[in-house]
Amino acid sequence: MKNLKVEATDQGRGPHRSREQVRILKEVGTLKAALTSVGKPGQASAAAMQCLAEFGIYLDLQMTPQEAHHVTLCPQWKIVLNAMIESRRNEL
Repeated sequence: MKNLKVEATDQGRGPHRSREQVRILKEVGTLKAALTSVGKPGQASAAAMQCLAEFGIYLDLQMTPQEAHHVTLCPQWKIVLNAMIESRRNEL
């Protein structure tokens, strides 16, 4: 039994967490960081850029960093991030 615990933690996850749970927790962390982090003046934070890329928004719309920053300033950005955080937490 002890070997299983060591093996699970060696894989970068807690002994009671599945790979899917670890993936979801990482996504929630990125979403939270995008919600609270601030990028350089006139640019979106790295976490926000990652979310925009994962959502397919940044590349599909061929946005400039300044346009991405503008999107993250909209009230809807926080609404979307909060909804996604809640949705991902419900999957745990």
